[in-house]
Order: sequence, then structure tokens, then C-alpha cells
Amino acid sequence: MNAVTGINDIHKLNGGVVYPNPSTDFITYSCKGNYNIQEVRIMDITGKTVKILQNPETRAYQVKIDISSLDKGMYFILVKSAGGFESGKFLKA
Repeated sequence: MNAVTGINDIHKLNGGVVYPNPSTDFITYSCKGNYNIQEVRIMDITGKTVKILQNPETRAYQVKIDISSLDKGMYFILVKSAGGFESGKFLKA
């Protein structure tokens, strides 16, 4: 755990990870299986959806997400795939 932010460097989801955490420009969601990722949704701390990726391009079971336009703060990620839903959080620094 990072003592300054209190955020783990890699936040574990049910079957995947979000890294780097915290980040300034891009985050990567990496799943552990060959899931057909249908949607990635980013929500702010109030629950407002601030970014949606429909059928994002996946390379080697990873989705790279541009977060450079987001304000600094805590965000939640919701990933919908053929395997179900996963959620996690990350810090935009």
C-alpha cells in the first residue's frame, strides 16, 4: 500500500487488475481470461458516469483507457464482459 495515497499500486478485481494506480494519463484493465469485454464504464465518486467504452479494442486480454481528460480524484471502473461484471477503483493524480 502506498502510504501517501492509501491506494494499492495494483487494485485487484475479481478476475483482473487496473494499473498503474494512481495514474495521470492512461490506465490498463487486464483480465485473466479470454473474456469478450463488451463495455467499460468509468464513474466519479458521486456515481456519475464520466466515460463509456463500448466494445473496446482488447490486446492480449488488456484494455488501455485514456483518462487524461478526467479531473484529479477517485474513480470507479465497471467492466461488463461475457463472464459478468467486475468493478474496482483507481486514483487520477
